[in-house]
Amino acid sequence: MQRDTAFLTVVLIADNNDDHYLPMEETLLQEGYVVERVRSSEDAMLRCAAPPPVHIALIDASLPGNNGHLLTQKPRPAGHPPLTFIFMSSFSMAAVSLAIAWGCKEFLSKPVGREELLAVVKKWRHAGMQIQPET
Repeated sequence: MQRDTAFLTVVLIADNNDDHYLPMEETLLQEGYVVERVRSSEDAMLRCAAPPPVHIALIDASLPGNNGHLLTQKPRPAGHPPLTFIFMSSFSMAAVSLAIAWGCKEFLSKPVGREELLAVVKKWRHAGMQIQPET
């Protein structure tokens, strides 16, 4: 059964490490977010172009493929709301500079703590939400 995601925040987690992904998934599901996972930057690009729209993409710096750079630069399909990119890494301040250069809105150090994850996702959840017309 497919969920109606018209009024739900869809969070895409692009991470190929279960030790990092599973706690984030559990935290976001408990808070009522729709969580989807991909394991490569190529799969992230495909998912971000497909319906229903992704609102927030958490991108791991060490993904196989282009590590998210092309994903952040790719135009959104017509009718999709803006997408907020959040870069995740276990690396140094150089990763923060890279995330900013790519246009990411936030940087999360891995492993990502529950409170930090929720604070960042809550901060950006409405940025990509479409306002549904009243009927």
